[in-house]
Amino acid sequence: MRSTPLQSLRRTLLRILVISSIAALLFVGVCTFFFEATTFKGRMLSEAKKSLLLLDEGLRPSLIFQDPETASRFLNTLRGNHEIAAVAVYDEHQRLFASYVREGMLFIPPPTATPQAPSIQNDLLSYWHPIQQYQQH
Repeated sequence: MRSTPLQSLRRTLLRILVISSIAALLFVGVCTFFFEATTFKGRMLSEAKKSLLLLDEGLRPSLIFQDPETASRFLNTLRGNHEIAAVAVYDEHQRLFASYVREGMLFIPPPTATPQAPSIQNDLLSYWHPIQQYQQH
């Protein structure tokens, strides 16, 4: 049985459609990968800064009144946020004041603060942020 020119045209158009769909999907996948790879750190830092502003407001009174128990209770509210693995709060003398470590994490906060630039290691963001006693506007 011989194919008619109309059937041959249909097969050709179908092949073109399938090949162009696959090419479009590959192109979108590659673009998405490069977008994620180039913007991930910036977005992660931006989200960390937002969380730190909330922590800053909640922890400031505990630091002012030297109340590590209240600070620890406040930090324990982070259990619901699975994106935060650990938080360490240090007093004005750079000594550990309060900390939170998500269950299952093998992290021990250092006894003294070591200010450092934000870094990402093993898919974890380390971010150091000073809490000012008085908010500066």
